[in-house]
Amino acid sequence: MHSNKKRVNYTQEEKKLLIHLVDSNKNIIENKDTNAVSNHQKDDVWKIIEQNFNKKCFNVFRDANSLRKQWSNMKQDSRKKAALERQELYKTGGGVAPALSSKNCEANEQLVLDIINKKTVLGLRNEFDSDVMK
Repeated sequence: MHSNKKRVNYTQEEKKLLIHLVDSNKNIIENKDTNAVSNHQKDDVWKIIEQNFNKKCFNVFRDANSLRKQWSNMKQDSRKKAALERQELYKTGGGVAPALSSKNCEANEQLVLDIINKKTVLGLRNEFDSDVMK
């Protein structure tokens, strides 16, 4: 049997590099299509990202699956923090309003939120919904 070794955590510099590489290919990576052609394109782009990432980071080799998983985790964390902030914003009880996301988020989280689809973070706006009583 082979033993699973714990992988080395990503540093902030590695996360910034991954964000930069994903940002340059975001139209393909964040494409919601899941047909054979788009999945093949995504796999090819992740292989290119793997090569570029490992050219610039000599500490630890990261394969495409590891980078893809890290990107997924970063998106999930950013969405969670944005949802918690939105939840705090709509709480009742008065007091001082919480700080805005641009002040609260880390730089990496803000970059991730800028890359991903805004509708997945903010939700859909309904222009006909109103709290106004007539």
